[in-house]
Amino acid sequence: MLKDTSLNGKRVLITAGASGIGLVTARGFIEAGARVFICDVNAEALKLAQAALPGLQGCVADVADEAQVQAMFTKLDAALGGLDVLINNAGIAGPTALIGDLKREDILRTIEVNVVGQFLCAKHAVGHLRQGRGPCIL
Repeated sequence: MLKDTSLNGKRVLITAGASGIGLVTARGFIEAGARVFICDVNAEALKLAQAALPGLQGCVADVADEAQVQAMFTKLDAALGGLDVLINNAGIAGPTALIGDLKREDILRTIEVNVVGQFLCAKHAVGHLRQGRGPCIL
């Protein structure tokens, strides 16, 4: 089978990239020739992902925490030297219970990850993407 190398040299960041959709996406980008950096809140999953995909780089980061997002971009720059594609994949399902049983902090955590996290990653990616080649946010 011919290998698709249409993404040769592209520098890709995938949030929540250590498992599930993020890990499958990382594998696809690597197979297409991209250099991939992932973040995840689960340090053990990150180690396993890096062991499974040679060349995969990454760090532990909570996308809802701006200081951690800034640190992630510093690490990404050191590892890849820039960014061409952001895959804003991080998200959580949130609590499942009757509305009367839900706690405010559980709902706030869902909003922080699913909304604020998306915003923070896009906010900090834009400057890097403007300097990239064919910038894209997914």
